[in-house]
Amino acid sequence: ILIHAGAGEETDANNDSPEQIYSSYLGFDDFAEAVEDSLLEQPYLVTDDHPEGEGVQHVLVLPECEYQDPGPGSSGYYGSLGVYCFEMGLRLGMLSLFDFTDNDSQGIGQLGLMGFGLWSAGGLVPPEPCAFNKQLMGWLEPLDADPAAGAIWTLDPAADVTGPRACARVDITGSEYYLLEYRLQDPDGNNRFSFEAGDLN
Repeated sequence: ILIHAGAGEETDANNDSPEQIYSSYLGFDDFAEAVEDSLLEQPYLVTDDHPEGEGVQHVLVLPECEYQDPGPGSSGYYGSLGVYCFEMGLRLGMLSLFDFTDNDSQGIGQLGLMGFGLWSAGGLVPPEPCAFNKQLMGWLEPLDADPAAGAIWTLDPAADVTGPRACARVDITGSEYYLLEYRLQDPDGNNRFSFEAGDLN
């Protein structure tokens, strides 16, 4: 993990700090591409604690903070936890479900860490990964729910990935399906966010 001074370029709302570094995850493919572009002589970073012919092939590039560009209507302050979790998700093998085009979409939105959720609560309280990425990681096995069967299914809260009903899969076509999960946001029912209540689901 490489933590650099200052904020990440992703929070440069005023577009006046082009010298800043974007937060990112660099893996095997990135190092191989750097060799092809003649930026590196080998597909890894040489270090003193690796044997000859080996080196670092995974790097998380993260900012010291995400505070910049305060102004009218914006504090300019974002928490870095969401960015840290997002980049770690990439390192684990999750897919980014963020929309990087210019159409102002939020990808899968704020309910999934690997979408716009990295900025939930200003980046201070990122949500858990969506059911798709949890399934990709092997953290849950969806229950097959066939609407034609006329049965009623009850899902467990999303945080209980070990339960047999942590997620339901509803097939649409041979290659498309819905994944359903139950996000319980206020388990103690006090209508407030409280860490003690586990309101992070």
